[in-house]
Amino acid sequence: MRSLQATMSLPEPIRSQLPTEAVTIHRLLRSIPGTPSFRHDASNPLAADAVIIDEASMVDLALMAKLVRALDDRTQLVLIGDKDQLASVEAGAVLGDLCDRSRRRHGYSEDLCRIIKTFTGEAIQPADGCGSGGAGLRDCIVELRQSYRFTPTGGIGALSRHVKKGDALQVLSLLQDDTDPSVRWMPISSPAQLHRQLAGAVATHAGKYLTTPDPQRALETFNRFGLLCAVNSGPCGVEAINRLVERWLSDNGLIRLVQPGGGPWYAGRPVMITRNDYHLGLFNGDIGLTLPGSPGVDPQDPEPARLFVHFQDAAHQGLRPIPPYRLSDHQTVYAMTVHKSQGSEFDTVHLVLPQHESMVLTRELIYTAITRAREEVVIWGPEHVLTGAVGRKIERSSGLRDALWGR
Repeated sequence: MRSLQATMSLPEPIRSQLPTEAVTIHRLLRSIPGTPSFRHDASNPLAADAVIIDEASMVDLALMAKLVRALDDRTQLVLIGDKDQLASVEAGAVLGDLCDRSRRRHGYSEDLCRIIKTFTGEAIQPADGCGSGGAGLRDCIVELRQSYRFTPTGGIGALSRHVKKGDALQVLSLLQDDTDPSVRWMPISSPAQLHRQLAGAVATHAGKYLTTPDPQRALETFNRFGLLCAVNSGPCGVEAINRLVERWLSDNGLIRLVQPGGGPWYAGRPVMITRNDYHLGLFNGDIGLTLPGSPGVDPQDPEPARLFVHFQDAAHQGLRPIPPYRLSDHQTVYAMTVHKSQGSEFDTVHLVLPQHESMVLTRELIYTAITRAREEVVIWGPEHVLTGAVGRKIERSSGLRDALWGR
């Protein structure tokens, strides 16, 4: 945030008033330990002119309701996110309901179209039946259609559009077309086949950071590759795939695992924080690399006391080395779930699907995984699981969409 603030072309009096750090909604509202309540509510609203929420698709209905109740009448709420991504883990699909994921195009009112033309010169036709006044929610939604993460006309852009439409035949056709190397499909018939082929395919990527002597570059290298799983458990889940990659790196001498009873720490271990730690300034989803305290990566160093977990600092100005014993909830993260990957981006994404269909496998999950990639997407799994997921849409009925848009 600080580096972004410094580069903005604004008068100093305005720039100096901008916040220099981002916080979670829970920290913003000041949660009361041991209760589901917050210190900021309708009787004690936030003192803010505007509240901007990024990755708003991940916010559940209950938390969003508490946030809205804590806003003063004059406070503007700006929600930023992708309505087609995975909805929140908890109840509701607030961003999707606000944007009406029924795919109806509501358009803008005559009043807003007139304002847009006045300030931009762009002539926009108002929506049918939406005259002057009473525009409501329709005038508050802006859909950005150009991605700067990947080329819209390339394979990743086309694949994401077909998935979003639920067109499984086009998804398969594109993945099977060898003319575009940016999207590939690896049909897998058994967990054993997956383990044999996946280890060799991802090891090249997973091991690159271990041969990078500078911790900053090592973390950047590690974060360029995303190994995503649809599920946590089972032979194709995060737990099994993490063990698979770890074992391959150990067998090939790239890491040195500790002896039984010696603890989980070793040079080269990537970890993800799974619970906010405000004292350390670490938050759920932060990723760090376990490396020796001295410069350079020595995978043969057997002494855990000499290791530090290096995290990117909040201002992205350098790394923060933290002793492993100070970390609370965390997990090894060669692989992560698609849910955990939301908000991240990688050069290359490998998506691992399970061998059997499940209700948790939806087009939103596939779309979220695909759109994490900048350059390349590889999908591993059986054909029927992939096509079933593309054809299955998340259906949540909280009543919010009907209250806002009608049936």
